[in-house]
Formats: sequence, C-alpha cells, structure tokens
Amino acid sequence: MLDKQGNGASTDNRDNDCAHNTVERGQQRFKTYYEEQELVDEEEWNHFWNTLFVPLPACFWISQSHPSSTRMSALCKQLEAYFSSVEEVDSIKSSIPYPLKWFPNELAWCLNISRQVLKRDEKLSKLHDFIVEQNSSGVINRQEAVSMLPPVLLQVQPGDKVLDMCAAPGSKTAQLLDMLGAKNYSAAERQVCTIRLSKDIVDIHESLVVANDSNLKRCWMLIHQLKRFSCPYIVITNHEAQKFPVGMRFNRILCDVPCSGDGTLRKSPDLWKRWYADTGMNLHPLQLAILLRGCDLLETGGKLVYSTCSLNPVENEAVVAEVLRRRSTQISLINVDNLLSNLKFRRGLTSWKVKNNAEEFGFFTCYEEVPLHRRKKIPPSLFPKDDLKDLGIDKCIRILPHDQDTGGFFIAMFEKVSRDTQDTWQKLRFDKEKAYMKTRRISRLISDDPFERLSTVNISLLKTIAYFYGLDEELLSNHLMTRTSDAGRVRRIYYLSEQVKSIVENSVGNLDRLTTDDDNEKYPYRVVHGGIRCFEAVDCKYQVECPYRIVFEGAPLIALRMSKRLEYVEDEEVWNFLLHVKDVIKIAEIPFINLRTSLEQTSPGSVIFCFTNESTKDYLTAWLGPSMLSIFVTTEDIRLLQSHISRNYISLTDMLNNDE
Repeated sequence: MLDKQGNGASTDNRDNDCAHNTVERGQQRFKTYYEEQELVDEEEWNHFWNTLFVPLPACFWISQSHPSSTRMSALCKQLEAYFSSVEEVDSIKSSIPYPLKWFPNELAWCLNISRQVLKRDEKLSKLHDFIVEQNSSGVINRQEAVSMLPPVLLQVQPGDKVLDMCAAPGSKTAQLLDMLGAKNYSAAERQVCTIRLSKDIVDIHESLVVANDSNLKRCWMLIHQLKRFSCPYIVITNHEAQKFPVGMRFNRILCDVPCSGDGTLRKSPDLWKRWYADTGMNLHPLQLAILLRGCDLLETGGKLVYSTCSLNPVENEAVVAEVLRRRSTQISLINVDNLLSNLKFRRGLTSWKVKNNAEEFGFFTCYEEVPLHRRKKIPPSLFPKDDLKDLGIDKCIRILPHDQDTGGFFIAMFEKVSRDTQDTWQKLRFDKEKAYMKTRRISRLISDDPFERLSTVNISLLKTIAYFYGLDEELLSNHLMTRTSDAGRVRRIYYLSEQVKSIVENSVGNLDRLTTDDDNEKYPYRVVHGGIRCFEAVDCKYQVECPYRIVFEGAPLIALRMSKRLEYVEDEEVWNFLLHVKDVIKIAEIPFINLRTSLEQTSPGSVIFCFTNESTKDYLTAWLGPSMLSIFVTTEDIRLLQSHISRNYISLTDMLNNDE
C-alpha cells in the first residue's frame, strides 16, 4: 500500500474507494517516474518516499520591519529553551522550535510539528492562538521554509528596482518589501524622521517593487496582502509574465514560475490524485518563455532568481539549460553556496529522461527517439544535452524533502553579464510594438483607470490639503495622484514615489499619450494599483475646512511630513484607551484632561494620534467632529496596533498555561 495518509469517512464506500484508487495510481506514477530519473540513490529512496507522507512543520518568518520583531525573536528563543527542558515525551517535547540557520539573523523559525496538530492539540492551543494572532497583526508571516529562499538570495537593497513576475499570493513579495522596509528605515532614520518634516525626506530611497500577476482577481488579493507595509514604491500590474512590457529594466527579478508543484505534496496531499508527468512537460514552454522574458528585463549586472516548487527536471534544469543556450553571451549562472550556509541541498541534475505518454511506463532518453508526428508537442529543449556541465548546471540547487524536513524546491540564480545583442534587441522591439498594437485593439475592453496628478485635476484641493495638514505644497504636487474616474469629484488620493510614477503614467489608460517611436521607450502597463492611498473624501453634515481624511495605511508616510493636526501620545494608558474606543466617543467623556483639552481646541477634520515608546512608533487615524471623536481604523488594524504595546504582548507563562 503506497498511501500513508488516512482517508476520511464517507457515506458512500464506492466514492471512498474511487478516491483511494485515484490517489494510489497517482503515487504509482510518481514513484515510477522519479525512480527512473534516479532522483536519489537507491539506498535512500525509502527515506525520501516515506518523508512525502509526513506533514510539514509549521514555519514562519519574523517581520524585521515590524516594531515587535525584537521581542518576537526573544520569545522564540525562550520557547526553544523551555520546550527543550520538558522531560516528558508529549506534544510539547516534540514541538521544540528551532531557527532556520540559513535565514538572515535567525528571523525564521519552525515548530517541529505540523500546522494541523498544532491547531488540534489542547496542550498547544495557546501557542496556536498566539501564532495566528501574530500572523494577523503582521509580526510574523507563516510560509513554507523553502519558499523563503528566493527573496533571501536576491539580497535586495534600498534603491533596487525589483520585479516579481508571478507574485500571487504575495508571500515572497511581502518578504522583499519587509527586507527593503527594514533597511530603509533603521532606528536612526526613524529618529531623524520624527524631527525633520521637510521635503528633504520625501524619498529616503528610489526603490521600486513591481508585483505582477496574470490573474486580475489575484492582483486584488495582492493589494490586500501588501497594504500593511504602507509602501509608496509598490506597483501591482496585470500581465502574462512571458509578455511583460520590455522597456524598463530591473536589477532584481524574482521568477517563481507556475509549476506542477509536486514539491508541495507534504503540504497538499490532494496533489496525488492529479499527478502526471506530462503536467511538467506541458508547463515547460511557459516556464521557458517567462524566464527568457525575465532575462530580457534584467539590466546589466542585475540578478535574477528562477524557482519552482517542483522536483521535475523538465521544469527545472531543462528550462535553465535552454535559456543559457539562447542567451549565452548575456547571462550566466551564479554559485550560491556562500549565501546559503547551513542549508542542505543537491546539485542540479546532468541527466534525466522524458516521459513517453504513449506508453504507461515508457521513456525517451534523447530527442531522436521521439516519433516525427509527436515532436511538435515534445520539443528538444526537454532533453539533456552534452553541454550541461559546460553551462554550469551544477550551480543550480534542488532541495529534497528528506534532507532537512522541508518541501521540495529548485533554484537557479542568474547574473546579466552583458547588454542585449542587436538580434535580441530587434526581437524585443518587435514584441513591444506587437504588444502595443494588440493593447490598442483591446483597450476598450480594459477597465484600467489611469492616474492623474492632483495638481492637474484640482489645484485648489491640493492647496487646501497642504495648508490644513501643514504639508509642503511642492512635495504634494510632485507625488499626489488620483484615478481618472475620480476626476469629477476626487474621492481617493495616492502618494506615489518617482519610480512608481514612471510606470503609472505609462499605463494602458494613457494609450493616447504613448508612442512606439524608437527614441521613446514608453509602452503600456496594466496598472491595477500603485503607491499608497493617503487621503479619502468624507461626506460631512457640518462645515469643515478640509473634507478629506488621512487613511490609516498612508498615515506613517504623511505623519512624518505634517506640522499640524498631529497629536503625540506618550502615556501608554492613553494610547490603550484610544485603541479601545468603539467607533465614536463624545469628546467631553474622554477621561484624560490633556487629550480632551487639546481636541477641544482643534477644529473639525482628520487627525492623527502618534504613540512612541522605546520600540514602537504607531499611528491612529481619527475624525474629529464638533463634539465627537471617531476612530477610522478597521478591527484588524486595531488588533495590529494592540499587539505592539507591551501590556498586550502575551507572556510565555500565559501561552503555555491552558488552565482557565
């Protein structure tokens, strides 16, 4: 019996038997295929095979840009020490947390227990609740260990232009933004920013992160996933990755392509039902096209990471080898050994076979064995060639599940060593013009809403906002934009960095302004979202000088530049009171005299409360009426803010004590 997983009860035994047989057949196909590939030595096959039926340990990384990251790291180390000291062999003893040594600064941790057991075990219920709470508040991010590798390898720095070609669901993009955020805003810079409110701090960096996905619904999901980073240099685009516009070049590209996903079988055992070798073969052309386009988008000296959660060599080594052949003078593989110390991995394969789907257990060893009538669907790029060692394919790394208790993964890292050749550039130019003309033909079917400068749409509104909040008008005129659909009556206003503006001003919605002239590399992007939302219109029944409130996600950015309507809170008790205000409170009922007096002397409109202590700098957006105070923050964001202050940070004793 191949299936190590128990099947759930069913009221219809025939359905249960059918599902069981489907799983078993998938397992037999997988076993036959990878035994033929000699993926592992014969003596370790059983270890590899049995590991596939053991659930993955629960893993997470700590957000280094989060105010509570230091305390979270300390707590993880306390948990490690506590669990190690437990003498009895039970769920506590078996779930000892351990840091991933290859992750920078030991900010990634695993529990030696699956997420399912963590959720169900009564002795670990407090720990499970704690992890869920910290994940919702952004202190930690739950993610499979090997999936954290590509952003680590990219080593992004402030000023980098980063493209995530296949970004959804966004965990890797979040990791990239967190790395940039932590490096851009060090403790010293935060202290400087609290003192300086001038236009000198408009852009501490010229970073750019483009998160792209081919599915529009997943793009909207990305917006929700990434908004907590309050980042003005993020753009979310909607393109097929292999057809991403070729004008702008990036110096960091993440190419985590769609794949068969059989490296995730420990996490998703349902994949057994639909595992076929030809899934990888069918995805090979798409993966090849995406990686080729990624290489073309890379600037000289830039780095690109290609990754899959597949074990199949036709999706991994075969793709990398073919791209190296086609871009032989422009790109090269990088040895990443020194970047991943303490990680167990294998070298890239130099031989494999291609499945012959006409025979249940048949394989092709070379392209010449493929019948002529089948060569259209079985290209030569699927097969290994004699040049693999010369191409340096051993610089690729593949992670196998049984080596370090992880999922399966494949990574190759490239560097652009020279500019595009004339032939490549002519091809790119042709692609650009073809894509431009195609976009013109379908533009009426696209609901892209282009950005317009607020200074162009409504200059008087810009002046009103600048005066009301004590902001630099010149700064706002350069960075505030709104969507065209809001031009009649501006509803939402966004803050965009210079790099983001260069993309959104060349979006599909601005087709009439773009050309394909050789001297002008403008071309259309499908921009779903750009920058960070900062202001939003409010409908008031009473007179207010500026009927635009500051949005919570944009508060950290705007507050650093405000000289008016910013209330500083130093007392944790006052801050905790504000966080527990239920929507609306009468100003006269506020029990703190200084706060009540300050609000009574402030005119109606939006205000920001700023709370600062040794480890936290947080903002709370509110609306001040003639006699009422309304908190304009979602329940989810309130929980995030509550998690930052020490009295709400769960103790080790509370976490492990399940007694009521």
